[in-house]
Amino acid sequence: MKILLKGLITTFIGGLLMLFIFYGNILRSPNEYYFSATGDGLKAYAGAVYHVEYDTSMYRMDAMNYPYGEMINFTGSQPIITNTIKRIDTLTGIDFSDSIVGIMNLFMLVSILLGGSLFISCFL
Repeated sequence: MKILLKGLITTFIGGLLMLFIFYGNILRSPNEYYFSATGDGLKAYAGAVYHVEYDTSMYRMDAMNYPYGEMINFTGSQPIITNTIKRIDTLTGIDFSDSIVGIMNLFMLVSILLGGSLFISCFL
């Protein structure tokens, strides 16, 4: 158990250090960068922003497949993140629609830390 904890802490700190070395600018202002400004990456960002700002349903997206709409799960628009943001906006009135790109970027970067920690826990 001590080896697992030590390995997880070491991996987490090492991953955090690497994130700051390679993605420091993005961590400082995550809302001003796109990981992909073309193709499917841009579609994912635009779909997520549209879904949070304009869609009235949690499960349907009107930005694609006009006039019928599309299920949010098939659009690549991060439904867990966008629907959580929509729910927070509905319940509290706090508007995060200007920060969707930054929130998505931070989730992608944090997933590197989580993935590394889960990977190392398989071998310790």
